[in-house]
Amino acid sequence: MLLRPYLLLYCKRLIVSAVMSLGCALLTLFMTSGRLMTSAGGDARKLLNPFLFASVLLSIILGVSSGFGVVPTPGFQGEVRFLLTRPTARRTLILQPLWLSALAFAILPGLAWLLVLGWLKLVHAPALDHLVALVEMVPSASTLGPHPSFISLMSALHMGRRFVAGLSVGLSLYAIFVSQRWLRLSRNQLLRALSWLIFLLFYLPMASVFISPSFFTPVFLTGLKNSDLSYLPSSLGITLHFVFAAAVLLGSWRLLRQVEL
Repeated sequence: MLLRPYLLLYCKRLIVSAVMSLGCALLTLFMTSGRLMTSAGGDARKLLNPFLFASVLLSIILGVSSGFGVVPTPGFQGEVRFLLTRPTARRTLILQPLWLSALAFAILPGLAWLLVLGWLKLVHAPALDHLVALVEMVPSASTLGPHPSFISLMSALHMGRRFVAGLSVGLSLYAIFVSQRWLRLSRNQLLRALSWLIFLLFYLPMASVFISPSFFTPVFLTGLKNSDLSYLPSSLGITLHFVFAAAVLLGSWRLLRQVEL
């Protein structure tokens, strides 16, 4: 499966995604360094979910192709129509962008943080010591002793699981956006209505945060503002997010066969 044509097609989006990932890492750094110790708990909580914000933004950048919300985007719609009229299997139109987007989710947020932390280490910035002091507030990392290594610190924070959790959330949102792009082009009024119902899957979790904050944790796999620093995304929650993304994409592939241009 050759990704080069889609790599060229998504080149600008990938560049924007890389810039936004770096921007999210820098924004988190600026929000947590130089803050008063009275807000240290909240700052430590932000550092425990370093990939979530970037994953949400990347899902929008890489997934939206037929207009965001009720605002049509003719350029993106033309791109989708062009792809659907090519002599290419329609499952390929879903899988190749999916592999490319999954690689972006897996590489760009982590790479952005490695660049930021490497730069802080290179210039011997005091902010690096402040970040270490914040994450050592987490119970699982509080017993590492002075000057813990980077690997041992990441292991104590279970950063691998948190990374996979951010990836699963990003892919779930990406699946919602990418499924909408095909259904909105259908002449079938039922399928077009379904595209809006699918889009509500993105808006409803956002609204539920203000209605009932208890929805925030299972949807975004992160602790609330006043939650315990020992919170860790569950394996079941991560698995359900991946299953949800797979189900939406599979449903999109099946419904895509009914789209007539």
